Amino acid sequence: MSAHRLSNVASAGQVSDSTPKIVPKASASVSFLDLSSAPAPDASSAPVSAPSSVPVSASSSAPVSASSSAPVSASSSAPVSASSAPVSASSSATVSAPSSVPVSAPSSAPVSAPSSAPVSALSSAADCQQQPRQHEPMSLETAARLSIPELSLRLPDSWDPDVPFPEFTRPRRVGRLSVPGAGLAHARLDASQLKRLRLPRDWSGLNLSDWLPGGPADWESALQPPWQRDIDDLLAWLRLARPNLAGRIVCCRGLLTRLTCQQLERQQDLCVAAIRVHGDGLLLCQFTGAEAQRLEAQRNRRDRLMAAWGPAFEALATGESGGGRDGDGGRYCEIVEARLGNLRLMCLGEVDCCDGDELLELKLTSQHGAWRRRLPRWWAQSFLLGVPSIFAGFRDAAGRLRDVARLPVDRLLAMSRGHLRPDEWSAGAGLDWAHRFLSHAVRVCATADEAGAVFVLYWKPGQDRVLVSRHGPASPFYFLPHWLLRDLSQHQLAEEERKRQGKKQ
Repeated sequence: MSAHRLSNVASAGQVSDSTPKIVPKASASVSFLDLSSAPAPDASSAPVSAPSSVPVSASSSAPVSASSSAPVSASSSAPVSASSAPVSASSSATVSAPSSVPVSAPSSAPVSAPSSAPVSALSSAADCQQQPRQHEPMSLETAARLSIPELSLRLPDSWDPDVPFPEFTRPRRVGRLSVPGAGLAHARLDASQLKRLRLPRDWSGLNLSDWLPGGPADWESALQPPWQRDIDDLLAWLRLARPNLAGRIVCCRGLLTRLTCQQLERQQDLCVAAIRVHGDGLLLCQFTGAEAQRLEAQRNRRDRLMAAWGPAFEALATGESGGGRDGDGGRYCEIVEARLGNLRLMCLGEVDCCDGDELLELKLTSQHGAWRRRLPRWWAQSFLLGVPSIFAGFRDAAGRLRDVARLPVDRLLAMSRGHLRPDEWSAGAGLDWAHRFLSHAVRVCATADEAGAVFVLYWKPGQDRVLVSRHGPASPFYFLPHWLLRDLSQHQLAEEERKRQGKKQ
């Protein structure tokens, strides 16, 4: 395999519109090693760089508070502001709901989850296969009917491009999960499914349709939005690892990316379910909204084919055979912890492959399209998980691979300048909004005195606020299996008792 390095990444202020050129990396022969017993690349050997202007703390254990340079206050018209009620993930951050706030959804207005909702039944420890429930997605009409006005969150009237970059600690790996092609029931807490970058020497001009997931006949049925399987991966990891969730906001990387790029989302709605676990822990799950489902249904076969070329490029770049017929078809996820202001985050994200000790994200885009407008999303996705580089492929309209390039994540923001207006998106404003949204979710869930409640936060493009509704444990939005919630709580109580006994001794 001959890997390729980017030879002339545009420097800040000197962004070229042309596709970056690449040169062969000398003596870069990498074999697809069996990692079933080998340790995964150490986190310290995969340095993650933040933008040069970003104050990133290298110490993950150092407490980070929301400084004055990272304003998190909501609009003055918002019922709950982040500035007036600074929220930490600790149990001391409890906020009571107004006495007039209804605590349950009207029985006459049942609310259901999307037909593609990533909800696993997980009825037992051995049953970890995805079993989606068939229901209608959340819509603006339903969200408005069931909303609790006192708990809504107002969006900014305008996005300030000069918002300082909030304090964000370097993501620190706290777990691994390998899911083989056989399914989640066979998941392991190791790096056995971490693939290696091994692009064929004769990659130029290869037809990506030859590497379609599921093969030429079944590729459409094999397509699935990554976040739909990510939540099942997260639940599987929670079952196997039983981590300490106290004071943490736990979610998938896709949700954090979506929040950070909220300014760029002009079509798809946002639907997030939040469940409080063991006092002050918080689990979040992204659902398909009605608007997103409508847009998906409108896509024609050509659109779906172009979307399928992305996984096809991943198969090609990691040496899997066309359609994955001879490969395992598994995936590898990393779980990291980081602090965003005063919030302690724990998130899971799939890692496409590695090149030596360096983790890589694989991306495919059109060689003639406005691909630099995608860089903010690419940056957020990699930055939030601590992945230092992106290996990008550039295709033509016929789906043939024409160029590849390695893009350092810490240069992506500079490369996007000139292709996005400052008021369209900025990293500081994006992370500031993510902090406000997550802080609001913590406050909202703190209004529930008992376990078993799930809060749904919903926003549709064009609306000026995020609507909040509350649902019971029988709701399809309750994505956390009750036995897993009980198991996590019992494990946490046992850990706390063990620590108390240790202090007495």
